Formats: sequence, structure tokens, C-alpha cells
Amino acid sequence: MKLRYEEFKDIQLNDVVRMRSISISSKTAKSLEPENMLYMNHRSNIMKFPADSKIAKDIILGVSEEEKIMKLMLCEEEKCILETKKVISSVSEGFFAKKKIDLHKVFYQRGDLSKMEHVRAEFYVLNVQPYDPREFVQAFNPSTMRTFSLKDYEHPSGKEAGKVFDPETGEECSLIWMVQFMIKDVSTSNIDALHKVLLYSFNQKGEDFFAGIKPCNLYENPETLEKIKRLVNIITKYNIYIDGILERRETNTLKNPVYMLVHTKLNPTLLENN
Repeated sequence: MKLRYEEFKDIQLNDVVRMRSISISSKTAKSLEPENMLYMNHRSNIMKFPADSKIAKDIILGVSEEEKIMKLMLCEEEKCILETKKVISSVSEGFFAKKKIDLHKVFYQRGDLSKMEHVRAEFYVLNVQPYDPREFVQAFNPSTMRTFSLKDYEHPSGKEAGKVFDPETGEECSLIWMVQFMIKDVSTSNIDALHKVLLYSFNQKGEDFFAGIKPCNLYENPETLEKIKRLVNIITKYNIYIDGILERRETNTLKNPVYMLVHTKLNPTLLENN
């Protein structure tokens, strides 16, 4: 990323800066050597801190930690900027005719939507959690509704190989996706708040979302983990959209409903062409 000299000429090597309200101008994605430039309309949008100040050190530490997290989550290749919108998912056959609804209406102007179990929306993904994709899959005990990480899981002796058992009860567990997507669309692009949808496949709904890849222990399956990383890298690119079905989950204690991503699948060709 390059800075326009006339706007940032007082910034020196090793200075720490905090910026807001900036815009990015870049060449087209077809350019062999894309060049991104930062522009600001008002000088008050930038603050500079001495390199040895506490706040500068805190910012540097935060950036370093974020880079480590992103390396865990994303592929190494640079994200390209697409010139036009591209939809990379499809919905189940029974929802082909369902009309798409913008997120502003889904989250803020529900009206008759409160009577609908499913809505169809087209959105882009800003963030995927957890940041470590190995944690995308959790073990789920259906009898206790308990979930747990597979990070330090040790298969108990005398139990059938290839299966996961609850270390507390000894009961057999299933493997499920437990992923959260922070999403937006055109109707919510100017709203500060992020909107969350969940991919929790404990009821098999949404199990095929990652291009048909079934949940497995991603700590023990490096090839599958790499595929998931590639898919996360793709869905968080600029101008990449998900056409998805959102299922409302609501309780009396919640002011707003929680939406689960169901009956939606990333195109399997993404793993072939990327």
C-alpha cells in the first residue's frame, strides 16, 4: 500500500499512525502491477504517535497479533479485487423461487418477516470466526447438548476408531460446523453495526455449506484444513457474495432473532479453480 506524499510527507520511518475515513483507489484487477493508494479529505483524520510511546507500542503489538491470526485463517496468496459482483453459492432446490430480501429489512424492518421461518438474502462476508479454522469443527453430544474442541482430544482406549466420545460421559458425539459470519449488503453498508449469521450444523442443516465438505477433525486432516482456508479466503474477498437461506431462531429472552445459515452450499468448482 502506497501513500500520497503530499498528504503524508510528515510521516517518517517507524512512526505509528492511526487513520479513519480514508478511501482506497486502485488500478483494475487485470493490471499486472496493481497499485493501491490511500486518500483523505481532511487532515484531522490521521494521528501520529512517537515510536517509543506506550500507545504506539500497543498498536504495533495489536497489528502483529492480527497478522498471526490472519495467517492461520487465510491462504498465503494476495486477495484480488474483483471488478464486478460474483455470487459463489446456491440454495437448495426448494428455495429457488424464494424472493431475496435485503438485510436492512431482515434485521430492522421485519414486519411480516416475523411470521417467516426462512428468508433468502444476498450478502458479503467481512469476517469469519473463530479465527483459527481448526476450530470450525466441534464435537457435539446430542444428549447433553454439550460441545467441545478437538484440539487436545485423545481417543479413549477400547472405543471404536474414527469416532469421537464425550470425555465426561463416554457417549458418542457427532462432529458439527460451529462458525460465525459477520455480514453486510448494500442496504446495510452505511450502518456501523455488523450483522451475524451462524453456521451451526448440529441438526445437519448447513452441513454441506463448505462446498460439500463434511465436518471432520481439522487438527488431524491437514488436506481438508487447507481446502477450508482456501474457501474462507475466497468468501471474504471484495465483491464476492453469498446467496443464502437464513433460518430464524428466536426465544422469548431475545429482543432480536438469531439467524442460522441453512440450505446453502458454496459452489464445489471453487476448489477446482482456486
